[in-house]
Amino acid sequence: MPNPEPQAWRRWLLEGVLLTVAGLGAAILADRWFGAFHLGGAWTSSDFQDYCAGLHSMWTESDAFPAKRARLAGVLAAWSGTTDVLSALQRGAWLGSLGVFTGLALWARSLGGRWAVPVALVLAMSVAPVVLQSRMYTFYPAMNAALVLGSGLVSLAMVRPSNATLLWAGVAVGLALCIDVRGLLWAGSWLVGLLAAMALRREQRWLPWCALLLPIALSYGLGAWSFPADALSLEQQLDVRPLAEYRSGGEEARSAWRYSSRFVWGQSAPWAVLGTLGFLWTNQRSASDTLGALTDFAPIVEVQLDPWLAPLFLGLGLAVVVLRRQPAQLGALVVTVLPFGMALWVARSSIELQLRFLSQALAVVPLVLGVAVGAALSRWADRRVHAVGFVVLVVALLSVFGTIPGPLSPAADWRRTWPPNRLDYLRTTRHNAYTHLRPEFRTCRVALGLPVLDESLGPAPQKLRGESFKPISPALSEP
Repeated sequence: MPNPEPQAWRRWLLEGVLLTVAGLGAAILADRWFGAFHLGGAWTSSDFQDYCAGLHSMWTESDAFPAKRARLAGVLAAWSGTTDVLSALQRGAWLGSLGVFTGLALWARSLGGRWAVPVALVLAMSVAPVVLQSRMYTFYPAMNAALVLGSGLVSLAMVRPSNATLLWAGVAVGLALCIDVRGLLWAGSWLVGLLAAMALRREQRWLPWCALLLPIALSYGLGAWSFPADALSLEQQLDVRPLAEYRSGGEEARSAWRYSSRFVWGQSAPWAVLGTLGFLWTNQRSASDTLGALTDFAPIVEVQLDPWLAPLFLGLGLAVVVLRRQPAQLGALVVTVLPFGMALWVARSSIELQLRFLSQALAVVPLVLGVAVGAALSRWADRRVHAVGFVVLVVALLSVFGTIPGPLSPAADWRRTWPPNRLDYLRTTRHNAYTHLRPEFRTCRVALGLPVLDESLGPAPQKLRGESFKPISPALSEP
């Protein structure tokens, strides 16, 4: 396995700087220009109380950290230099957005060459959920950054194997396992692909294997810190049955369901993943029967997700054709695109399709299109072909900005603006009684400096404690 020559480090460093600058430019455009077209407000945050409580309890009150979240995903917001919850979430979201676009640039460069970078970033400006990363005041932008940037690092290691690239790929796998329990879907696919690539090369030296596997082994301890002691396992988070029962009028009591396996990185034995994968396969296959016609998110699926399926399949098909004689790039494409495809499949059958889910899954659309176009242009050294490619790129850019009318324009007729989801923010700040429903509401009110209902005055009214209680959504307008 050849290692980069000393002078090659300068070229790699220069490329890294250029990719970061490209990602920074895309993040600024997405935040300052395109985001205003796609969101009917300045910011959005479903499950606001979870992220608010998570920031408040991350370093001090370990028992108060939300069971559905991971501390590592909140680090960008927690280290953003402010104690104000909204400001911290805002800065964390912006840093996450920067990571997503920089990772997308690296991912495209590794698979499709230099041309793939501007194509992927330009097309990403037309995908609303990807554009809105910096306006989602959640932990998802940081998680998405780890997954997209990790895809780029894994692709780089498979295409340009060296001790250094394998080390970074191992770091990417470890971070994916610690950033969220669902990161297993990405980490598993990446690790299988990396191990298969090394086996096919008949790698016999011990150093490359250590470079890949050591960061993953060390991340087990990081996972023990990242996930709270009562963390919901991957089985619990992806199980469709509790939410289906809740939406039917019952209680969303995930702890009441029995599971034959439990996977939380840092708490479960690594081999427990085998039982987890078996459960997920059975559970997700029966999702349509379990959920039935309960979902009221069908209009969102039709408007915000389905229009991107045709470009996804078209780009993926073209990328496979163009890369058919480049087995390393083709293998990396399959390994890194597969988990995003699974995320799209789960999102499309989800009973609650939120913006944050699509922001995670739809990053793959501009990637495959960028790789297909970029790899095709890279195969020809003819200047005339490159000139045509440059003209096409400029036309696409003008269309994305809306200068030339077309489906990529932010004002295209088929688009629908996402409504800002501030319901949980209003529940937390305006309804003290919600503190009796979930502890996250109480912790968040403490973080915001708001009074908390005094339990010494007596128990909460029965209607606020009963399992069948469904609070009426308050108005979404600000005071």
